[in-house]
Formats: sequence, C-alpha cells, structure tokens
Amino acid sequence: MLADNQGFYLASHGFPHEVAEELSALSAEIATVHERRSGLLLNNMGLGSHAWAVVDSFGNSQVGFWPLFIGNNRFVVAMSGTPHFNQPELVSLVWALTIRYAGDNL
Repeated sequence: MLADNQGFYLASHGFPHEVAEELSALSAEIATVHERRSGLLLNNMGLGSHAWAVVDSFGNSQVGFWPLFIGNNRFVVAMSGTPHFNQPELVSLVWALTIRYAGDNL
C-alpha cells in the first residue's frame, strides 16, 4: 500500500479497501509520533531509521511502514510480512514517484 504524508492511500495491492484506508491513516499517525520522539530515538538511542513495524513474538514483521522521501514529499509503503525491497516493482514505483514529485530537485 502506498500512502501520502496526510494518510491518504494512493495505491494498494493485497489489502482490502478498508484495511488500506486504515493502514494509510495509521502511517500518518506513526509519522507524527516519530517526529515527536525522534530526539530520543536518534540522539539517545542512535536509531536513525524512520521505518516502523508490527512484529510477532519472534521479531518477524507482520506489517511494516517504510517511508520514501522524494523531493519535499514523504510517502509510506506499507507491506505485510517480511519486506523484499530488491524487486523490480519497487524500483519502478520509486522511479515513477521521483519523475512525478522530485521535479527540478534531481
């Protein structure tokens, strides 16, 4: 699922419509919490990641929220299960978003 920074989902595959809407809203709320607590995470704990996940008792991702910063825009890709970022589809998505939103910032 792809969401914008306001919590609206732009595209979804594999999630029912209602779930995609809720996950996109959750991604915006997670971003707000992250911004409020980034001092603790980065300065005190040395954690520079912007990604968040819901994990099972073994630490395996059940659903993860992965930000994409393109130009002045922030998007979130939400994936269920273990993410596999080395797929051509993700490269195509990032490329399309970059062409559309990075503009003259390239």
